[in-house]
Amino acid sequence: TMPDEPSLQEARLEMMGLLGPTLFALRGPGSREVEELYAGAFALCQRLQEARSHFPIYWGWWRIARDFHVKQQRADELLQRARRRKDPELLLQAHHCSWASAFSAGALCDCATHIDRGLEIYAQGDFRDHAVLYGNHDAKTCGHGERAFLMWHRGSPARAWSEHRLALAWARQLDHLGTHFHLADMGLVLGFYCRDEAQVLANAVRLIIQAEERGFTDYRARGLIFKGWAQALAGEVQAGRASIEAGLAHQHDTGTYEDMPLYYAMLAEVLLRVGEPDAAAAQLAGARKMLESKGVAIWMPELLRWTGKLHHGAGNSGADPALACFSAALMLAESQGSTALALRARIEAARTLMAGDRLTEASDWLDPALRDHPDERGNPDRDSAEALLKSIRQLLDRGAGA
Repeated sequence: TMPDEPSLQEARLEMMGLLGPTLFALRGPGSREVEELYAGAFALCQRLQEARSHFPIYWGWWRIARDFHVKQQRADELLQRARRRKDPELLLQAHHCSWASAFSAGALCDCATHIDRGLEIYAQGDFRDHAVLYGNHDAKTCGHGERAFLMWHRGSPARAWSEHRLALAWARQLDHLGTHFHLADMGLVLGFYCRDEAQVLANAVRLIIQAEERGFTDYRARGLIFKGWAQALAGEVQAGRASIEAGLAHQHDTGTYEDMPLYYAMLAEVLLRVGEPDAAAAQLAGARKMLESKGVAIWMPELLRWTGKLHHGAGNSGADPALACFSAALMLAESQGSTALALRARIEAARTLMAGDRLTEASDWLDPALRDHPDERGNPDRDSAEALLKSIRQLLDRGAGA
Protein backbone atom coordinates (compact mmCIF):
# COMPACT_ATOMS: atom_id res chain seq x y z
CA THR A 1 0.00 0.00 0.00
CA MET A 2 1.03 3.62 -0.44
CA PRO A 3 1.99 4.31 3.23
CA ASP A 4 4.31 1.29 3.18
CA GLU A 5 5.97 2.10 -0.15
CA PRO A 6 9.03 4.01 1.20
CA SER A 7 9.83 1.25 3.69
CA LEU A 8 9.55 -1.37 0.96
CA GLN A 9 11.88 0.63 -1.24
CA GLU A 10 14.35 0.99 1.60
CA ALA A 11 14.27 -2.78 2.05
CA ARG A 12 14.88 -3.20 -1.66
CA LEU A 13 17.86 -0.84 -1.43
CA GLU A 14 19.28 -2.85 1.45
CA MET A 15 19.08 -6.05 -0.61
CA MET A 16 20.72 -4.35 -3.59
CA GLY A 17 23.47 -3.03 -1.32
CA LEU A 18 24.21 -6.55 -0.11
CA LEU A 19 24.10 -8.09 -3.59
CA GLY A 20 26.35 -5.54 -5.30
CA PRO A 21 29.66 -6.35 -3.57
CA THR A 22 29.22 -10.05 -4.30
CA LEU A 23 28.64 -9.25 -7.97
CA PHE A 24 31.92 -7.33 -8.00
CA ALA A 25 33.76 -10.61 -7.54
CA LEU A 26 31.45 -12.78 -9.62
CA ARG A 27 31.20 -10.52 -12.68
CA GLY A 28 33.68 -7.68 -12.18
CA PRO A 29 33.05 -4.11 -11.02
CA GLY A 30 32.70 -2.88 -14.59
CA SER A 31 30.28 -5.59 -15.72
CA ARG A 32 26.85 -4.81 -17.13
CA GLU A 33 25.08 -6.60 -14.27
CA VAL A 34 26.89 -4.54 -11.64
CA GLU A 35 26.42 -1.31 -13.56
CA GLU A 36 22.69 -1.90 -13.97
CA LEU A 37 22.24 -2.82 -10.32
CA TYR A 38 23.96 0.28 -8.96
CA ALA A 39 22.48 2.62 -11.54
CA GLY A 40 19.01 1.45 -10.51
CA ALA A 41 19.84 1.63 -6.82
CA PHE A 42 21.30 5.13 -7.16
CA ALA A 43 18.20 6.32 -9.02
CA LEU A 44 16.04 4.89 -6.25
CA CYS A 45 18.12 6.70 -3.62
CA GLN A 46 17.48 9.96 -5.43
CA ARG A 47 13.71 9.45 -5.10
CA LEU A 48 13.88 8.86 -1.35
CA GLN A 49 14.85 11.10 1.52
CA GLU A 50 18.60 10.75 1.99
CA ALA A 51 19.55 8.32 4.74
CA ARG A 52 22.74 6.99 6.23
CA SER A 53 21.83 3.52 4.95
CA HIS A 54 22.18 4.77 1.36
CA PHE A 55 25.93 5.25 1.65
CA PRO A 56 26.89 1.72 0.47
CA ILE A 57 24.88 2.41 -2.69
CA TYR A 58 26.73 5.67 -3.26
CA TRP A 59 30.03 3.81 -2.71
CA GLY A 60 29.08 1.23 -5.33
CA TRP A 61 28.01 4.06 -7.65
CA TRP A 62 31.57 5.41 -7.26
CA ARG A 63 33.08 1.97 -7.94
CA ILE A 64 31.27 1.35 -11.22
CA ALA A 65 32.46 4.56 -12.94
CA ARG A 66 34.56 3.61 -15.96
CA ASP A 67 35.89 7.12 -16.50
CA PHE A 68 38.34 7.95 -13.72
CA HIS A 69 37.72 11.70 -14.01
CA VAL A 70 34.11 10.91 -13.10
CA LYS A 71 35.30 8.48 -10.46
CA GLN A 72 37.33 11.19 -8.75
CA GLN A 73 34.32 13.53 -8.77
CA ARG A 74 32.17 10.84 -7.18
CA ALA A 75 34.82 10.13 -4.55
CA ASP A 76 34.85 13.84 -3.68
CA GLU A 77 31.06 13.80 -3.37
CA LEU A 78 31.18 10.82 -1.03
CA LEU A 79 33.72 12.57 1.16
CA GLN A 80 31.54 15.67 1.30
CA ARG A 81 28.48 13.61 2.27
CA ALA A 82 30.42 11.84 5.01
CA ARG A 83 31.85 15.09 6.38
CA ARG A 84 28.42 16.68 6.51
CA ARG A 85 27.17 13.80 8.62
CA LYS A 86 30.37 13.68 10.75
CA ASP A 87 29.95 9.93 10.78
CA PRO A 88 33.15 7.86 11.34
CA GLU A 89 31.81 4.84 9.44
CA LEU A 90 30.97 6.90 6.38
CA LEU A 91 34.22 8.86 6.62
CA LEU A 92 36.20 5.62 6.71
CA GLN A 93 34.61 4.39 3.49
CA ALA A 94 34.88 7.82 1.84
CA HIS A 95 38.63 7.80 2.50
CA HIS A 96 38.68 4.19 1.25
CA CYS A 97 37.35 5.12 -2.18
CA SER A 98 39.39 8.34 -2.21
CA TRP A 99 42.71 6.56 -1.72
CA ALA A 100 41.88 4.20 -4.56
CA SER A 101 40.90 7.06 -6.87
CA ALA A 102 44.00 9.07 -5.97
CA PHE A 103 46.25 6.09 -6.64
CA SER A 104 44.76 5.43 -10.08
CA ALA A 105 45.23 9.12 -10.92
CA GLY A 106 48.90 8.93 -9.90
CA ALA A 107 48.31 11.35 -6.99
CA LEU A 108 50.42 9.33 -4.58
CA CYS A 109 50.70 12.02 -1.90
CA ASP A 110 46.90 12.39 -1.75
CA CYS A 111 46.57 8.61 -1.68
CA ALA A 112 48.87 8.42 1.36
CA THR A 113 46.86 11.10 3.19
CA HIS A 114 43.57 9.27 2.67
CA ILE A 115 45.09 5.95 3.80
CA ASP A 116 46.44 7.57 6.96
CA ARG A 117 43.07 9.12 7.80
CA GLY A 118 41.14 5.96 6.98
CA LEU A 119 43.33 3.69 9.09
CA GLU A 120 43.19 6.16 11.98
CA ILE A 121 39.39 5.93 11.91
CA TYR A 122 39.46 2.13 11.60
CA ALA A 123 41.66 1.90 14.72
CA GLN A 124 39.03 3.74 16.77
CA GLY A 125 36.07 1.45 16.18
CA ASP A 126 34.85 -1.93 14.97
CA PHE A 127 34.34 -1.87 11.21
CA ARG A 128 34.88 -5.53 10.41
CA ASP A 129 31.33 -5.91 9.07
CA HIS A 130 31.90 -3.29 6.37
CA ALA A 131 33.43 -5.78 3.94
CA VAL A 132 30.00 -7.17 3.01
CA LEU A 133 28.75 -3.69 2.06
CA TYR A 134 31.72 -1.95 0.52
CA GLY A 135 33.45 -3.58 -2.42
CA ASN A 136 33.43 -7.09 -0.91
CA HIS A 137 36.69 -6.42 0.96
CA ASP A 138 37.89 -4.94 4.23
CA ALA A 139 39.09 -1.33 4.33
CA LYS A 140 41.98 -1.88 6.76
CA THR A 141 43.36 -4.73 4.67
CA CYS A 142 43.03 -2.61 1.56
CA GLY A 143 44.67 0.37 3.25
CA HIS A 144 47.77 -1.57 4.26
CA GLY A 145 47.88 -3.23 0.84
CA GLU A 146 47.67 0.12 -0.93
CA ARG A 147 50.27 1.60 1.40
CA ALA A 148 52.56 -1.27 0.36
CA PHE A 149 52.29 0.02 -3.22
CA LEU A 150 53.21 3.50 -2.01
CA MET A 151 56.27 2.18 -0.19
CA TRP A 152 57.43 0.48 -3.36
CA HIS A 153 56.91 3.63 -5.41
CA ARG A 154 58.94 5.54 -2.83
CA GLY A 155 61.85 3.17 -3.43
CA SER A 156 61.53 0.74 -0.54
CA PRO A 157 60.47 -2.81 -1.51
CA ALA A 158 61.35 -4.09 1.98
CA ARG A 159 58.94 -1.65 3.63
CA ALA A 160 56.37 -2.49 0.96
CA TRP A 161 56.44 -6.19 1.82
CA SER A 162 56.34 -5.36 5.53
CA GLU A 163 53.13 -3.38 4.93
CA HIS A 164 51.70 -6.22 2.83
CA ARG A 165 52.35 -8.63 5.70
CA LEU A 166 50.34 -6.36 8.01
CA ALA A 167 47.46 -6.58 5.53
CA LEU A 168 47.83 -10.36 5.36
CA ALA A 169 47.81 -10.75 9.14
CA TRP A 170 44.62 -8.72 9.49
CA ALA A 171 42.94 -10.55 6.61
CA ARG A 172 43.65 -13.85 8.34
CA GLN A 173 41.99 -12.58 11.51
CA LEU A 174 38.90 -11.51 9.58
CA ASP A 175 38.67 -14.66 7.48
CA HIS A 176 36.47 -12.89 4.92
CA LEU A 177 36.53 -14.52 1.48
CA GLY A 178 36.32 -11.37 -0.62
CA THR A 179 39.10 -9.76 1.39
CA HIS A 180 41.36 -12.76 0.80
CA PHE A 181 40.81 -12.48 -2.96
CA HIS A 182 41.36 -8.74 -2.96
CA LEU A 183 44.64 -9.08 -1.08
CA ALA A 184 45.78 -11.96 -3.30
CA ASP A 185 45.37 -9.64 -6.29
CA MET A 186 47.31 -6.91 -4.47
CA GLY A 187 50.09 -9.39 -3.75
CA LEU A 188 50.36 -10.16 -7.46
CA VAL A 189 50.68 -6.46 -8.25
CA LEU A 190 53.43 -6.03 -5.66
CA GLY A 191 55.24 -9.12 -6.94
CA PHE A 192 55.09 -7.69 -10.45
CA TYR A 193 56.42 -4.35 -9.21
CA CYS A 194 59.40 -6.23 -7.75
CA ARG A 195 59.69 -8.41 -10.87
CA ASP A 196 59.57 -11.61 -8.81
CA GLU A 197 58.23 -13.81 -11.58
CA ALA A 198 58.53 -17.10 -9.62
CA GLN A 199 56.38 -15.75 -6.81
CA VAL A 200 53.92 -14.17 -9.24
CA LEU A 201 53.53 -17.42 -11.19
CA ALA A 202 52.85 -19.55 -8.09
CA ASN A 203 50.38 -17.06 -6.64
CA ALA A 204 48.63 -16.44 -9.96
CA VAL A 205 48.04 -20.16 -10.50
CA ARG A 206 46.65 -20.39 -6.97
CA LEU A 207 44.36 -17.41 -7.56
CA ILE A 208 43.04 -18.86 -10.83
CA ILE A 209 42.20 -22.18 -9.19
CA GLN A 210 40.44 -20.54 -6.26
CA ALA A 211 38.58 -18.11 -8.51
CA GLU A 212 37.35 -20.95 -10.73
CA GLU A 213 36.11 -22.84 -7.66
CA ARG A 214 34.10 -19.82 -6.54
CA GLY A 215 33.03 -18.55 -9.94
CA PHE A 216 34.90 -15.25 -9.47
CA THR A 217 35.47 -14.47 -13.15
CA ASP A 218 37.09 -11.08 -12.55
CA TYR A 219 39.81 -12.51 -10.33
CA ARG A 220 40.32 -15.40 -12.72
CA ALA A 221 40.98 -12.93 -15.53
CA ARG A 222 43.48 -11.01 -13.38
CA GLY A 223 45.21 -14.25 -12.48
CA LEU A 224 45.53 -15.18 -16.15
CA ILE A 225 47.28 -11.90 -16.94
CA PHE A 226 49.85 -12.22 -14.17
CA LYS A 227 50.34 -15.90 -14.91
CA GLY A 228 51.00 -15.11 -18.57
CA TRP A 229 53.64 -12.51 -17.76
CA ALA A 230 55.45 -14.83 -15.36
CA GLN A 231 55.22 -17.74 -17.81
CA ALA A 232 56.76 -15.65 -20.57
CA LEU A 233 59.67 -14.59 -18.39
CA ALA A 234 60.20 -18.24 -17.48
CA GLY A 235 60.52 -19.15 -21.19
CA GLU A 236 56.95 -20.19 -22.06
CA VAL A 237 56.50 -17.10 -24.19
CA GLN A 238 53.65 -18.08 -26.50
CA ALA A 239 51.63 -19.65 -23.70
CA GLY A 240 52.22 -16.54 -21.62
CA ARG A 241 51.08 -14.28 -24.42
CA ALA A 242 47.87 -16.25 -24.88
CA SER A 243 47.14 -16.10 -21.17
CA ILE A 244 47.64 -12.32 -21.01
CA GLU A 245 45.47 -11.73 -24.07
CA ALA A 246 42.67 -13.91 -22.67
CA GLY A 247 42.67 -12.04 -19.37
CA LEU A 248 42.84 -8.65 -21.08
CA ALA A 249 39.88 -9.48 -23.28
CA HIS A 250 37.77 -10.14 -20.19
CA GLN A 251 38.90 -6.89 -18.53
CA HIS A 252 37.88 -4.94 -21.63
CA ASP A 253 34.53 -6.71 -21.80
CA THR A 254 33.76 -5.72 -18.21
CA GLY A 255 35.24 -2.22 -18.42
CA THR A 256 37.68 -2.84 -15.57
CA TYR A 257 40.46 -0.36 -16.28
CA GLU A 258 42.33 0.53 -13.08
CA ASP A 259 45.21 -1.92 -13.59
CA MET A 260 45.28 -1.71 -17.39
CA PRO A 261 48.62 0.19 -17.50
CA LEU A 262 50.30 -2.74 -15.73
CA TYR A 263 48.69 -5.24 -18.05
CA TYR A 264 49.75 -3.42 -21.20
CA ALA A 265 53.30 -3.08 -19.90
CA MET A 266 53.28 -6.86 -19.41
CA LEU A 267 51.91 -7.45 -22.90
CA ALA A 268 54.48 -5.14 -24.52
CA GLU A 269 57.30 -6.94 -22.74
CA VAL A 270 56.03 -10.32 -23.90
CA LEU A 271 55.52 -9.13 -27.49
CA LEU A 272 59.13 -7.99 -27.53
CA ARG A 273 60.18 -11.43 -26.37
CA VAL A 274 58.34 -13.08 -29.27
CA GLY A 275 60.00 -10.67 -31.72
CA GLU A 276 57.00 -8.45 -32.50
CA PRO A 277 58.17 -4.90 -31.66
CA ASP A 278 55.67 -3.29 -34.05
CA ALA A 279 52.79 -5.04 -32.32
CA ALA A 280 54.20 -4.01 -28.95
CA ALA A 281 54.45 -0.37 -30.10
CA ALA A 282 50.87 -0.43 -31.39
CA GLN A 283 49.56 -1.87 -28.13
CA LEU A 284 51.43 0.73 -26.08
CA ALA A 285 50.23 3.62 -28.23
CA GLY A 286 46.63 2.44 -28.09
CA ALA A 287 46.78 1.84 -24.36
CA ARG A 288 48.26 5.26 -23.62
CA LYS A 289 45.58 7.01 -25.66
CA MET A 290 42.75 5.04 -24.07
CA LEU A 291 44.00 5.36 -20.50
CA GLU A 292 44.83 9.06 -20.76
CA SER A 293 41.27 9.70 -21.91
CA LYS A 294 39.94 7.83 -18.88
CA GLY A 295 42.24 9.51 -16.36
CA VAL A 296 44.30 6.44 -15.39
CA ALA A 297 47.83 7.73 -14.81
CA ILE A 298 49.53 5.32 -12.43
CA TRP A 299 52.18 3.18 -14.15
CA MET A 300 51.98 5.38 -17.23
CA PRO A 301 55.69 6.24 -16.79
CA GLU A 302 56.40 2.58 -17.46
CA LEU A 303 54.38 2.63 -20.69
CA LEU A 304 56.51 5.60 -21.77
CA ARG A 305 59.69 3.80 -20.73
CA TRP A 306 58.76 0.72 -22.75
CA THR A 307 57.95 2.95 -25.72
CA GLY A 308 61.44 4.41 -25.41
CA LYS A 309 62.97 0.94 -25.27
CA LEU A 310 61.18 0.12 -28.52
CA HIS A 311 62.58 3.25 -30.16
CA HIS A 312 66.08 2.38 -29.00
CA GLY A 313 65.72 -1.21 -30.11
CA ALA A 314 64.65 -0.12 -33.60
CA GLY A 315 68.07 1.50 -34.00
CA ASN A 316 67.15 3.48 -37.11
CA SER A 317 66.56 6.94 -35.70
CA GLY A 318 69.34 7.48 -33.17
CA ALA A 319 68.91 7.81 -29.44
CA ASP A 320 66.89 11.04 -29.37
CA PRO A 321 63.35 9.60 -29.76
CA ALA A 322 64.09 7.06 -27.06
CA LEU A 323 65.54 9.72 -24.77
CA ALA A 324 62.46 11.89 -25.30
CA CYS A 325 60.31 9.01 -24.01
CA PHE A 326 62.60 8.44 -21.03
CA SER A 327 62.51 12.16 -20.22
CA ALA A 328 58.72 12.16 -20.37
CA ALA A 329 58.60 9.05 -18.17
CA LEU A 330 60.94 10.69 -15.67
CA MET A 331 58.94 13.92 -15.51
CA LEU A 332 55.67 12.06 -15.02
CA ALA A 333 57.11 9.71 -12.39
CA GLU A 334 58.57 12.63 -10.43
CA SER A 335 55.32 14.59 -10.64
CA GLN A 336 53.47 11.56 -9.24
CA GLY A 337 56.02 11.05 -6.49
CA SER A 338 57.24 7.67 -7.74
CA THR A 339 60.95 7.47 -6.92
CA ALA A 340 60.99 3.88 -8.18
CA LEU A 341 59.64 4.62 -11.66
CA ALA A 342 61.85 7.71 -11.93
CA LEU A 343 64.86 5.51 -11.26
CA ARG A 344 63.82 3.03 -13.96
CA ALA A 345 63.52 5.87 -16.48
CA ARG A 346 66.98 7.16 -15.53
CA ILE A 347 68.53 3.68 -15.82
CA GLU A 348 67.10 3.21 -19.31
CA ALA A 349 68.27 6.65 -20.44
CA ALA A 350 71.77 5.98 -19.09
CA ARG A 351 71.94 2.65 -20.93
CA THR A 352 70.88 4.33 -24.17
CA LEU A 353 73.48 7.08 -23.77
CA MET A 354 76.15 4.58 -22.81
CA ALA A 355 75.45 2.59 -25.98
CA GLY A 356 76.08 5.79 -27.96
CA ASP A 357 79.33 6.44 -26.08
CA ARG A 358 77.80 9.51 -24.40
CA LEU A 359 79.26 8.56 -21.05
CA THR A 360 79.24 11.92 -19.28
CA GLU A 361 75.56 12.41 -20.09
CA ALA A 362 74.83 8.87 -18.91
CA SER A 363 76.55 9.57 -15.62
CA ASP A 364 74.60 12.80 -15.22
CA TRP A 365 71.33 10.88 -15.56
CA LEU A 366 72.22 8.37 -12.83
CA ASP A 367 73.97 10.51 -10.21
CA PRO A 368 70.80 12.34 -9.04
CA ALA A 369 68.83 9.10 -8.97
CA LEU A 370 71.18 7.42 -6.53
CA ARG A 371 71.41 10.49 -4.33
CA ASP A 372 67.61 10.73 -4.03
CA HIS A 373 66.76 7.03 -3.92
CA PRO A 374 66.56 5.20 -0.56
CA ASP A 375 69.75 3.26 0.13
CA GLU A 376 68.05 -0.08 0.64
CA ARG A 377 70.07 -3.24 0.17
CA GLY A 378 68.56 -5.90 -2.03
CA ASN A 379 66.58 -3.46 -4.18
CA PRO A 380 67.13 -4.81 -7.73
CA ASP A 381 66.58 -1.46 -9.44
CA ARG A 382 68.97 0.39 -7.17
CA ASP A 383 71.51 -2.43 -7.51
CA SER A 384 71.26 -2.15 -11.32
CA ALA A 385 71.71 1.62 -11.18
CA GLU A 386 74.78 1.33 -8.96
CA ALA A 387 76.37 -1.34 -11.17
CA LEU A 388 75.64 0.70 -14.30
CA LEU A 389 77.09 3.88 -12.83
CA LYS A 390 80.21 2.00 -11.73
CA SER A 391 80.70 0.71 -15.30
CA ILE A 392 80.21 4.20 -16.75
CA ARG A 393 82.74 5.72 -14.35
CA GLN A 394 85.28 3.03 -15.13
CA LEU A 395 84.95 3.78 -18.85
CA LEU A 396 85.26 7.52 -18.14
CA ASP A 397 88.40 6.91 -16.07
CA ARG A 398 89.94 4.83 -18.85
CA GLY A 399 89.20 7.54 -21.34
CA ALA A 400 90.79 10.17 -19.11
CA GLY A 401 93.84 7.96 -18.61
CA ALA A 402 94.22 7.45 -22.32
